[in-house]
Amino acid sequence: MKVTLRKRNQGGKTSLYLDYYHKGKRKTEYLKLYLDPNAKTKEQKVVNKKTLQLAETIRAQRQIEIQNGVYGFRDNEKMKGSFIAYMRVLAEKRNDSSGNYGNWDSVIKHLEKFLPYDITFKEADRQFVMDFKEYLDKEAITKSNVGLSQNSKYSYFNKLRAALKQAVRDGIVLTPYKFDRNYQSI
Repeated sequence: MKVTLRKRNQGGKTSLYLDYYHKGKRKTEYLKLYLDPNAKTKEQKVVNKKTLQLAETIRAQRQIEIQNGVYGFRDNEKMKGSFIAYMRVLAEKRNDSSGNYGNWDSVIKHLEKFLPYDITFKEADRQFVMDFKEYLDKEAITKSNVGLSQNSKYSYFNKLRAALKQAVRDGIVLTPYKFDRNYQSI
C-alpha cells in the first residue's frame, strides 16, 4: 500500500497528482495543483516550493487514510455478501412494528420476484436501483393481481434506499448512492 506523488507536464505547466496502490488496485487523484517549470524569479520558485509542500502534505494524509481504512478502497469480501440476506436482517430488526416489518417483508418479496437469483452488494449498483424502480412502476402486482399503489411504490423504494444507506453506514458499501427525495426521479 503506497501513495506516490507524481508530476505530469501539461500545456506549459506541471500538474501534480497522486497514485495509490492498495491490494493490487491502482487509483489516481489529480490535485489541481500546478508547478511552473520555467520559474525564474524568487517569488515563482517560492510558490513552486509551497505548492510541492502542500501536495506532499496531501500525499501523507492520503497514506494515513488508507492505513486506517478510510479512503475509497472497498473490502471485496464484504461486497460479495448477499444484499437480500442483509435486507432480511434489517427487516428482522423491525419485527416489533408489524406495519414497518410488513413493508420490509413485502419489498424483499418483490426483490425476489424482480431477481430470481440472489444479488451481491457489488451488483446492487445505481442501474440495479433504477431497474427495480421501473419494476415497481410497471410490473409489480399485489396479491389481487392489480398494480401497486403510488404509496406502496414509494414505501418499497424507500426501504431499498434505507437498506443501501445502512450498508454505507455499516461500511459494506463505500460510495453512498445519491437519491432525490421524490420517488418520481432517482
